[in-house]
Parts: sequence; C-alpha cells; structure tokens
Amino acid sequence: NSIACSGAKAEHITSDKATSEGRYQQYGQYDYGRYVRFHSSELTTIYNDFSPGRIAQYHFVRKYQPENILISIGGNDMGFADIIAACVLTPTEDCFDTTPERWGLLGMIYEKRSMLVDTYSMIKALSPGSNIYVLGYPKVVAATKGLCSVDVQLSPNERQFSRDLID
Repeated sequence: NSIACSGAKAEHITSDKATSEGRYQQYGQYDYGRYVRFHSSELTTIYNDFSPGRIAQYHFVRKYQPENILISIGGNDMGFADIIAACVLTPTEDCFDTTPERWGLLGMIYEKRSMLVDTYSMIKALSPGSNIYVLGYPKVVAATKGLCSVDVQLSPNERQFSRDLID
C-alpha cells in the first residue's frame, strides 16, 4: 500500500500540524491555518483507504508496522524543482559554475541532513521491526549529450555537476 504524496516534505511525514494546514480538503474547500480533528469514522476510512495527505504519514507507520518501508524525501525540502528550473531556464551560462555557488548549494543540501536523520529515526522508532529503504535521486542526465539535447541544453560541466551531486 502507498501513502505517497507528490510535493510532500519531511514535515508531512513527521508533523500533524503540517499535514492539517492547507492540505486537508473537505467538500471542495481548503481549511487553511486550521488544525483539523477527525471523527473516529473518518480516521477509520483514512486508514483503511490509505488516503495520503489527510494525516501525517507517521500514523500509518505506527498503526500498520509494515515489514518494508520505501521512502524518498528531501528534494521538496531543498527546493529541488526550483534549482533545476533555474538551471534549465538559463541556457546561455553554466548553472552553479563557480566554486562559491557549488559550495553554497552543497551547504544548503547538507543543512537538511539532520532533518532527514530525524525523520528516518522517527520512522524506525515507531516501527522497529521494519526494513527502511531510502531512495536517492536517479541520474537523469547522461554524461554526454544524448537524444534530449534539443530539449535540454546542459553544458558538459552542468551534466557532470548534476551527476556528481547525486552521487
């Protein structure tokens, strides 16, 4: 079963407040800034249907104690889509081509390390018998230009940097 949420951040796994504010939808209306309390029948439906985004994902881990947990977090917390968009939208110059820019990006990524460790630790504490598998980002950029070069104009330096960043 899956409780994956596109666009989710680590707080949507670990925090009831983050999940209920702006993500709960009732009768087509979003309840922004309001802590949502569910009736027991609503919670039963959420649990039985594995409804993502309604309650923090840790509740499912605690309730079901799954044998295996597959998790991929961090990209949305780091603004990965914005980083990629900035690189793709500036085709005339290399993205993060100076040492300070690259160190800044690496520093920003490293700052999220403790948040990731805390998230994994919380999951393990809630379900100590579970195997936790963390997915990294795939290498979506070839080392050399391929057939996509018409659509995505990344320089050789950008391609190598993106591959090194994922390693």
